[in-house]
Amino acid sequence: MSALEPNTILIVEPKPDLAEVYRFLPQDSHPLHITSTQRATQYLQDKTPSLVVISASYSPVQIFHLLETLKNLSSSSKHLIPIIFSIDLEHKTSFIPGTRWGEKLGIINSLSSKKEVELILARVSKEQKSFGYN
Repeated sequence: MSALEPNTILIVEPKPDLAEVYRFLPQDSHPLHITSTQRATQYLQDKTPSLVVISASYSPVQIFHLLETLKNLSSSSKHLIPIIFSIDLEHKTSFIPGTRWGEKLGIINSLSSKKEVELILARVSKEQKSFGYN
């Protein structure tokens, strides 16, 4: 995880009551829940979280803009910020962009179990190979 803001998890989720799956995030983390991609982008101007959880309920344009911000932040900090997309199975449509995100991308849904979330967190948080800035 990032050395800049250790254990800070940015959750970008428009539905505040979709908290069930987020309770499985590490207990020693400091989750920050933001309900719009615009406010998340503003937050990312000054801070670098160790993990970002993005709702798949946002429009493709909103998600791409947020991913572009995260890509630029990762580039300047030389650390690829892991991303987990969260799918609300009650939402009419969901959007997951086609990206590998340096193998630091996970997908959870509103029915994910604690074990599933733990396994995804372990995979996306593994130490990465060179990010190409050495």
